[in-house]
Amino acid sequence: MPQRRSLVALAATLCLVLVATDAMSQLVVPRVTFQSNVRGATVLVNGQRRGATPLTLRLRAGSYNVRLEASGRAAVTRAIRVTNTGRQTFQIDFGAARGARAANRQVALNANTAATVSINGEQRGVTPVTLPLVAGEYQLQLQASGFLALATTLTVSNQARQSYSFELDPALSTIIVDVPEQFLNKRLGDVGAARGQVQLFVDGERMGQGGLVQVPAGSHLITLLSGGFGFSQQVDLRPGIEYTVRLFLSVEVLETGVSPRTSGSVEAQRNVR
Repeated sequence: MPQRRSLVALAATLCLVLVATDAMSQLVVPRVTFQSNVRGATVLVNGQRRGATPLTLRLRAGSYNVRLEASGRAAVTRAIRVTNTGRQTFQIDFGAARGARAANRQVALNANTAATVSINGEQRGVTPVTLPLVAGEYQLQLQASGFLALATTLTVSNQARQSYSFELDPALSTIIVDVPEQFLNKRLGDVGAARGQVQLFVDGERMGQGGLVQVPAGSHLITLLSGGFGFSQQVDLRPGIEYTVRLFLSVEVLETGVSPRTSGSVEAQRNVR
């Protein structure tokens, strides 16, 4: 019997210790700090005014509605949860002040040629150009004669001065050379070797044996030489268009005068008589 009493007493003691430990945990009140980008903003917790930022309070663990108010700013409300982790900090920031204008950033735009600059569909100058733009994203388009248009998204940061450079690709035309066999150099015998002797010139500059050549769009003097034949022609090439250059033989019959009678024709007339 005495042993049984001892066991009961020990069990009761353990229960008391456990209950006491749980009760102590409920007495822990965390320190909670509220900060903001506006110093002196009024802090309301669950609708009650508790002070101004930066503000440190002791709040029991749980959920709260926090509201910050400041002159010239729209009030900010946030739901927070406080835990038993000791110190906690909540950063609650306001937006831009009412009526405040966002600061312009000086944005320099450069390109490898003089290009017309359009921002969100509005022309804003010719590169190189520096524009005042607020931080944000813009639809940028660059256009220049003889070059492919460039369209991209321009992201302007909060840095006061910024510079961006762009590379426009030349607008190219494609030339394909097609030389029939009758215009190849027959003395070489082999057709492949003969085609290797074909020479293509663009504005006097040799472009190799032809085949497929890309040149900037615009007006060019095209010259093709092969097997003793050749021709030149001034042509206007448009970007993105494929052109075939081909040698061909044409025959012209011109009336140059009255043909003189020959002695043979006269003798023939006498025999008829």
